[in-house]
Amino acid sequence: MMILASRNCFYWIICILSFNIFNCIAQNSTDERVHFLNQGELSFFKSLPDSICLIQPVYENNDQLRKIQPLKYTISELRPASSFIDSLSLGCYLITTEQLFPANSEIICYNILEEYHSIQQIIITKNTSYLGFLEELLNIPFVLPPRRFKNGDHQTDLRLAVDCAELAIYGRRRQGYKIPYCGPKRIAEYMHKTELLFPGVVIHFGHQVSVLYEDRGEIGILDSEDLLIHAYKDKAEIIRLKDTDLKQQKYTLLEWK
Repeated sequence: MMILASRNCFYWIICILSFNIFNCIAQNSTDERVHFLNQGELSFFKSLPDSICLIQPVYENNDQLRKIQPLKYTISELRPASSFIDSLSLGCYLITTEQLFPANSEIICYNILEEYHSIQQIIITKNTSYLGFLEELLNIPFVLPPRRFKNGDHQTDLRLAVDCAELAIYGRRRQGYKIPYCGPKRIAEYMHKTELLFPGVVIHFGHQVSVLYEDRGEIGILDSEDLLIHAYKDKAEIIRLKDTDLKQQKYTLLEWK
């Protein structure tokens, strides 16, 4: 199950921070929980907009092994911003303050942030730890593998697409380390084995890379009740090990060098 943070808590955080959707000033805070990104720059609104339109990714197993493929999104109706914000859980959301497209329509594009400059991202996390940075990718569609655009931007850095290894690497990059994006085989080059099970440890199943989010079962032992945060099959999510098909797989525990 995905961990849901208190809706009321997030609402009051939003109100206290004072936002403005068009006049954003970049901030650098170590305890920020609700991030509003305007074309990639961390910003805060000075006042809540009246209405928000949600741009929802279509979760497909988008195979880009041969060449980069466009992503699909569906468009919601404009709805009151207060009720929308109150319904959000952890993760990243694409929003606009105007009805750019008819409600329930579908758009297909490679880089939605570049093609539609009025679209912004709302990101909700618990903190700015390694796991907090991984929470920034929750709800992002699974793509195998995410690619770099011709302008040099990477789909995962932009929080548009992610796969298992890229999710684990994204958190490390957000911590300031220059780890290149790579697949499950190469990621081990930047890690070393450990016998310890702790939140943030990387669980390498061979074809799949997951990160322990919470040790819920027998402490210190990976079991079916433990929560993983990973990108697998359709999107980045927090899920119990027993609710995946990984529970019978052999694994290696890894931590960053």
